[in-house]
Amino acid sequence: MINWHNILKWILKIMTAAIVALVVYFYFMGHDAIFNKPNDQSQLDNSVSDAIAEYNAEILTQNPLDSLVDAGGFNLETEDTAEYVYPTEEVNTDLQFRTEQKLEEHFQKHVIEQQEFGDISVEDYLYFAQELMTVVEGEDTLTKEIDGETFYYDAETNEFGVLSSDGYIKTFFKPSDGQAYFDRQ
Repeated sequence: MINWHNILKWILKIMTAAIVALVVYFYFMGHDAIFNKPNDQSQLDNSVSDAIAEYNAEILTQNPLDSLVDAGGFNLETEDTAEYVYPTEEVNTDLQFRTEQKLEEHFQKHVIEQQEFGDISVEDYLYFAQELMTVVEGEDTLTKEIDGETFYYDAETNEFGVLSSDGYIKTFFKPSDGQAYFDRQ
């Protein structure tokens, strides 16, 4: 014979446990969870998501490599798209090629045709030459003077340049045989 009294007691215990579980759930999750409304946690999640989206939108409008600059002032982009970030130390920008045409000829030969410097502008090319020929105390730039002309070589960058006796840049390039070229002068 079925004892209905015991069955009803068990059903009542199960229902009580279910009600307690629901009360605990809503206590921790917030009553808005029933109505599918956002609670404080989901609002926080949304504000974080919004902040990330705003940050990403801002980043996408900038060149991500703009901030990649080392202590020496060089932009760490790839050579074919590099732009030079001019360092703060003193560079003698009074040093010039004798004529604008000479500058253009050397730029055409060493940057465009022989691609010794990557994708740089005429202004960058001139600045690199000025930088090499502005010897700073303690730098590793090799120099020597022959018949009034000063020869410069930087082994780190493989840059070679000559300054005429009257103070004009005669040439500036990257020799294929490096320091051996400087040593032969």
